[in-house]
This record gives sequence, structure tokens and C-alpha cells, in this order.
Amino acid sequence: MSTKEQGGLSRRSFLKGAGVAAAAVAGSAALAGCSSDAGASQEWLPKSWDYECDLLVIGYGGAGMWASLIGADECGQQVLVLEKAPVRGGGNSSINNGEFAVIKDAEGMRQYWHEMTQDVDTPSAVIDAWIEEGLRNCEYADKYELEYDINEQAIAGTIPEYSFLPGGAGCQSIADPPGFGMASFEILDQKRKDLGIEVLFDCHDEHLIQNPDTKEIVGCTTMIGSEEKTVKARKGVILCTGGFEFNEDMKRKYLKCYPFKFEGWKYNTGDGIKMVEEVGGKLWHMGMAGAMYGMWTRDPENDFLILIMPPDQTFIYT
Repeated sequence: MSTKEQGGLSRRSFLKGAGVAAAAVAGSAALAGCSSDAGASQEWLPKSWDYECDLLVIGYGGAGMWASLIGADECGQQVLVLEKAPVRGGGNSSINNGEFAVIKDAEGMRQYWHEMTQDVDTPSAVIDAWIEEGLRNCEYADKYELEYDINEQAIAGTIPEYSFLPGGAGCQSIADPPGFGMASFEILDQKRKDLGIEVLFDCHDEHLIQNPDTKEIVGCTTMIGSEEKTVKARKGVILCTGGFEFNEDMKRKYLKCYPFKFEGWKYNTGDGIKMVEEVGGKLWHMGMAGAMYGMWTRDPENDFLILIMPPDQTFIYT
């Protein structure tokens, strides 16, 4: 499918702006669609569509927010967003510090990420894309009128986390918006409303609709409350459904230090991971949460708040 056929929504366009939520870009997935009415009588297609759009975004946290804004604002697409929460979105980005990465030295950052990943499972192209778009984080924050201060140290520690690794020292700062993440979410949510992007809430149990012959994703089914609805995506689907902090089975399977009690968005239950598995996607980095990144968690037996910073940095707050 050519860029022209996609209405200008190229592979690069899917990534535009996603680096503002640095963690979110790694957790979002873009699935090309190009659904058409041709062959609508085929058994795998729904008989009718309850909703239609160019670009379907599933999940309205930080990644879903930016995907919907850029899709509508820069790419000129008709965007529809599905959100699991019953009344508002925001995900972890609306309840954490709202910080985003400010890359100061691209080559140093590239060296740092290669050292961090040990060149296992993370292709150079993924690292390069993260850096390329991350260099524009402040540009996008300014465009959408976010306020922020740039600091050399985050609340949780040094930036980047393991600045002692080659390339790490001085390669990155952190941007701290006022009001933690909620204030930024409210600003961007208003931009979303101004662009006329619709968000449907209380959407759950989604399943991607895939052409069995071409493997194209043409939309999804979703439960909205207790009613099943079908959504047609003419150009593509972006999954921004977060992690699996609140899915006990997945934590038990993939996190070797189970049990974990996470701080975060309680609707992050691994839904998007299951959706991608259903259409043949391969899992990636499922067991890396405790090995690569610092994380906030609660002690299962006590009310201690623990910040785990491997390899040997653990801080306990009561």
C-alpha cells in the first residue's frame, strides 16, 4: 500500500509526536489497514459497521493522545478513539509526573541504548526512530502549548537511569510539566476536542478484524457497555493500550519477581497484547520490565512504596 493510498498517513506519520511520552512510544503499535467495501460479502467481514473512521486509535493514554492529535492535525485523518475507562482517559500519563525526555546528544543516546539493550531484540532502526522523534519532543510540546521546566535529574533519580553506561552521561535531560501529568492531559484533551476527535468510553473486549488472505487489519469489534459494536478503519489502527500492571496472570507469566503490586492506571490489563496475539503478532520484551527500567511498585504484604532501580538500587518509601 503506497503513501498516496494511505492519504498521506505514512509509516513515519504514525510515529510523529509519539516520543513526547517516551515510554509510551515503545508500548504502541501501528497496524496498517486500507479496508474497502470490495468483498464486503465475505464471511469474515461484519454485515454492517456501527462506526467508521480513517484512523482508529485504541487507548487514550499518553500515546493514544498524541497519536490522535497528530493523525488529525498533521495528517488530516478522521480519527476515532476507543477508551476502556468509563469516564475519561489519560492512562499512566495522567497520574504520574508527566515527565518526557529531552535528548541533548543523539550519538550519546544511541550509544547508551545499544549498551542498555546489549543489541538483543531491539533493532537499530527502532532505536534510531525513537531518537529521531525524541529530538522533537520540545517542538511538539511548544506547538501544543504545554508548560514545562527542563531539569537534569528526575524525581526518581538520574537521567537517564543508568548514566554511568557509555554514552549516558549528559545525553538526556527531563522535562517536568507543572501539575504533574494531569495538567498536561487536560491541555491536550482540549486540543483533541478542538480538532473534533471523538472518544468513545467504556470500550472493552476488543478484537481486531483481519482479512485472512492479506492479513490487513480493517477495524475491530468492541463492547461498549454491554453492546457489541463494529468499527471500520479505512487507513489503519494504532494500539496504545498500555502494559499489564493489573493482569495477574500475565504478571505471573512474564515477571520473574512476581508478585508485584504496581502504581498506575488500573485499566492497563494487557488488552492490546492479547489483540495483537490473536492476529499473529509476536511478543516482544515481555519480561524486561524489571530488568531494564526503574519501576514503582507496592510491597504485596505491606504498605511500602518501592522504587526498584536495577542492578542494585532499591529505595523504600513509607
